[in-house]
Amino acid sequence: MTNDPIADIITRIRNATLRQAPALTVPASRFTEALVTAMVRTGYLKQVERIVQDERPMLQISLKYVNGFNAIHGIKQLSKRGLRRYSSYKTLRSPRHGGGILLLSTPLGVLSDREARQKGVGGELLCEIHS
Repeated sequence: MTNDPIADIITRIRNATLRQAPALTVPASRFTEALVTAMVRTGYLKQVERIVQDERPMLQISLKYVNGFNAIHGIKQLSKRGLRRYSSYKTLRSPRHGGGILLLSTPLGVLSDREARQKGVGGELLCEIHS
């Protein structure tokens, strides 16, 4: 894993969707597990399971396909190491007129833009997912 876990997991998911792989395995951490669990909760991934591979904790991620097409049509990192982007819940925008979600790191954990608005909490913009 690189020094930027967000970029690493987004790249791995993007590459797996391009080759239409049924699943992928990534190194586990509390943050990556929270990020992937938020993607499962919002319906962009099928499931995530914590496994041990070569005595290292890993996450087994099952990709979601709808009618033979991947549920994730595009995924883009928003906040980067050199440029952190933050937003309050009042100024959150929905990507592509509701055709996707934003994931945020908030004091309540990793939430979608919809969940953040409902709970009245803002945070760091992690990524944008298009369906």
